[in-house]
Amino acid sequence: MWSIKLRNSLLALAVLAGVYLLYFTPDHDFGWIGNLLLLGSFWTVLYLWTHRAPDDVPAGSLGEQLAGLSLGVTAVIAGIFVFKLQAMGWQVTEPGARSLSRGVVLMLVLSAVLASVLRRSAGQAAIRDERDQLIAARACAHAHIVLVVALIAVILNLGFGGSTLAGFATPLNIAYWLIGLLILSSLSEHLSAVIQYRKDRA
Repeated sequence: MWSIKLRNSLLALAVLAGVYLLYFTPDHDFGWIGNLLLLGSFWTVLYLWTHRAPDDVPAGSLGEQLAGLSLGVTAVIAGIFVFKLQAMGWQVTEPGARSLSRGVVLMLVLSAVLASVLRRSAGQAAIRDERDQLIAARACAHAHIVLVVALIAVILNLGFGGSTLAGFATPLNIAYWLIGLLILSSLSEHLSAVIQYRKDRA
């Protein structure tokens, strides 16, 4: 078994390596060596996650762990989404769009795999109770409110003489704005769920 500090250090390094290879390498293909390193970092995350020391038990219920995992992944996606758009001068280009889309999809796949590992390791504890359902319903309601407010803000700016977004309103840019609003909504949902679980546990 790995010691807690060593496992957490290796886990953090693996996650950072994967994020770096996904988002901060040039937009062109970084070769088979980069792909092997990327797959190796993901495998390291899975291996270390499933080989915890007996006294290294994550705090909180399965629902809280899944909410924290989703929040972390969504926060990384949101941060890199903004970083990539800023690097492109807020004008989405074809190579940049492919690079961004590739990274988002791979992060979502990794999130789904880690969530599956968590559920399998939880066994019977993976069953959702009434508290989990109530927290999920409230989090979805909060995400819906954020999405509606953000959509109204964009529509008002584009449709009623706003100049902030009008100069960037190409079809490709608008498509990615909508993706960004969905990311913001998901981030709000997971953040709401994590806060609710923390309050309930306190």
